[in-house]
Amino acid sequence: MLRKNFASWMFMIGLGVLSGLSQAQQTSLPPELVAYPDLVLHNGKIITADDQASVVSAVAIRDGKFLAVGENDRILKLVGPKTQKIDLQGKSVVPGFIDTHLHQAFAGQVSKRGSSGRVTFKDKKSGLEEIKRLVEATPPGEWVTLAVPRNPAFFSVTRKDVDPVSPNNPLVMTTVGADTTVNTAALNAAKIPLDTPGLGKDPQTGELTGKLEGWAAGIMLYEAKPWPPFQELIPQQKEMFARANAEGLTTIVARAQGLSVSVFRELWLRKELTARVRATHEFLRMNPYGEAYLKRLGNLAGFGDEWFKIVGTTVGPVDGADFEGASLTAKGRLRSLEDSAFGSFGQNKWLGHGYGHKTSNDWDQVSDEVRERTEWKNILLANRYGWNVTSVHSAGDESTRITLKAYEAANKEKPLEGRWGVDHQPMQTPETTALMKQLNVVPSFYYFTPGGAGIEDMLYQYGADRVSDMVPVKTFLKEGILPTYEADTLQYPFYAPMYNIEMFVTRKNPQAKQADRVFGAHEKLSRMEALYLCTKWAARYSGEEAILGTIEPGKLADLAVLDGDFFAVPDDEIFEKLPVVMTIVGGKVVYQTAQKAPTNKPERRQF
Repeated sequence: MLRKNFASWMFMIGLGVLSGLSQAQQTSLPPELVAYPDLVLHNGKIITADDQASVVSAVAIRDGKFLAVGENDRILKLVGPKTQKIDLQGKSVVPGFIDTHLHQAFAGQVSKRGSSGRVTFKDKKSGLEEIKRLVEATPPGEWVTLAVPRNPAFFSVTRKDVDPVSPNNPLVMTTVGADTTVNTAALNAAKIPLDTPGLGKDPQTGELTGKLEGWAAGIMLYEAKPWPPFQELIPQQKEMFARANAEGLTTIVARAQGLSVSVFRELWLRKELTARVRATHEFLRMNPYGEAYLKRLGNLAGFGDEWFKIVGTTVGPVDGADFEGASLTAKGRLRSLEDSAFGSFGQNKWLGHGYGHKTSNDWDQVSDEVRERTEWKNILLANRYGWNVTSVHSAGDESTRITLKAYEAANKEKPLEGRWGVDHQPMQTPETTALMKQLNVVPSFYYFTPGGAGIEDMLYQYGADRVSDMVPVKTFLKEGILPTYEADTLQYPFYAPMYNIEMFVTRKNPQAKQADRVFGAHEKLSRMEALYLCTKWAARYSGEEAILGTIEPGKLADLAVLDGDFFAVPDDEIFEKLPVVMTIVGGKVVYQTAQKAPTNKPERRQF
C-alpha cells in the first residue's frame, strides 16, 4: 500500500515538473513560432455563411485571417496578453459584403464621364446656355468634358449646335452610358478614322454629326480626351471607399480603366486601401485596336494580391445599346423619345431597329463582317489571348443572349479560361438561362434600382405581369446557377447591401407608388439566400470563393457588424433596423459608429 501511494506521489510530482518546464519553454519561445489572436469578437451571433449556414458566438482573427470560429468558452481561451477583445453584446456579424459591379465607386470611372461639370439639359436651349457658361470659365484651348443626362434634349444636339458656344475649346459630353457628342475641335484633336464603327454621319450628306457610339466613342473617351493626374483623385477615391465601408462593403469588383488602376496602385503601395479592389481592366472596352493592345499588354488576369487584383477584362455592350440594352420582351408603351430613337430597351444599334416586333434570329443572321465591327470581335480576341471577360453591361434579354452567344462562339474556338460574368440581368429567357448554365457564366443582379430602371419605369413600359418575372434570382437557383449582387451606383441607398437584401427578400420597393406591393413573390429569396448573394456566392464572381465570402478559418478576415439580430427583425425592416455599426477588412477596423444609423446618412428611409 505504501509503495503504491509513493508511486502515485512521484507520478504527480513528475507531472508538475513537466508542466513547469512546458510553461517555461513557452515563455521563452520566439514570437515567430507562436502567436495569439490579434482580435477576438465574442458574445454575438456570428453568421458564418458556410455550407451549413452555421451560427456561432465568437471568432478569432490573426494576421488578417480568421483563425478560429466557435462558441465563447472555446474562443476566449485563445486570448493572449495583447489580444483586442470586442464584446458584441448580442449583435450579428456577417461576412464582409462583396459588390460585383460598383464602378461608380471608382474615382477614375467617374472622371471618365466628365470632370468639367454636369449639364442638366432641361431643354435644348437651356442646355446650350449651361455649356456656354462652363466653356467661358475655361481657358481657351483647354478641354471641356461634361456629364449629361440621357434625354431627348441632349440627343437632339449635334456639333453644329455646340460649335458656336465652344469655338476654341474641345468639348466632350458623355451620358451615363457611353453615348457621346463632341464639337469640331474635339473631332479634329481625336483624328478618329472615318471608317470607325460608331462615328456619327449625316445619312444624306455623310457629314460628321459629332455623335459617337461604340468604338468611335472609345477612341474619344480613352485615347483622345485628357485625364487628370491620378494623384488628384486619391482623396476622392478614399472618400468613396469610406462610404462603401460604412455600409459593410469590403470588396468591390468593377470595370477600371488605366486612370483607376493608377489610383489603386498608389493606395495599394501606401497600404491605404480600406476595401479590396477587383478590377476588370477596361483596356479592351470599345477598342477598335483590341488585338494590338492584347499583344502589347500580355495576360494579366489574376495578377495582384489579396488587396488589389486584376480579375479579367471587359468589353462594351455587345449589342451596341450603351444604356439599358436590347430586349425581345415586348413593351406595352414607350417611356419617351429616348426609347424609340436612342437605344434603351428594345433597340439594337448594330441592326438599326428595335426588337419588340422582331424575331430572336435577327442577330444570328448578321454577317461576320458586321460582327467583326462590334464588341463580339473583342470577346473572341480576349479568349484567344487567355483573358476572361466579365463586368459586361447587359440588361435586356436579347442583349444578354447576344453576349452569351459571343461567349459560346469563343468557347468553341478555345475553352473559356477563368471566371466569366455578365451583369445587370433583369430579363431572362429559357435560352439565356441555359447558356449561362452551359458555359458556367456567373450572372450579377440588381433589384430595379440603379440607372433609372426603377419599378415605376418598368411597370409603365412592360406592365405588372412581365415585371413580376424580372430579376429571376430564385429561378436561377432552381437551375443550379448561383447569382451575385450588384448595385452599379453609389446613389444612396441603392449601394447598401442591407437595402438590397431586404429587396430580394420582400420583392417590394419603396420607390413604387404602392410601397407594400410585392413584385413576383415566386422569385423571393430566403434571408440566408439573400445574404449568400452578397457574400459567399459573390466571391465566385472573381473566382475567390476559397479566400473570401464566408467566416471560416484561413479565409481573409472581412466582416460587418449589424446592430441587431439578423434573423429576428421583420423582413421589411431589415435595412432600417440592422444598420452596419462596424466594418473590418483584413482584421482591421475601417468603419465604426456608436449611432443606431450611420451619422453620415441619418435619413435611412428618406428616398
